Amino acid sequence: MSIQTTLKKFLQDRNMTQAQFAELAGLNPCGLSKFLNREDGESIAERVYPYLHESKNLTAAPSTPTEPEEVNHGLA
Repeated sequence: MSIQTTLKKFLQDRNMTQAQFAELAGLNPCGLSKFLNREDGESIAERVYPYLHESKNLTAAPSTPTEPEEVNHGLA
């Protein structure tokens, strides 16, 4: 049984809403909802783990340029 299924049953057995549980546990209600409704059930921790242990490389290009671009506004 997945953690999502276990938590949904936990909430149902206690007649507790996701929002109530999120507040009690100090979680973001939207984050909890997204976690509980993931189709593949893979948690953020499970997705991050391979990067932390170097079994996956980051391949994304940097989002900011390394050299500032010169802008010519037609002035001068």
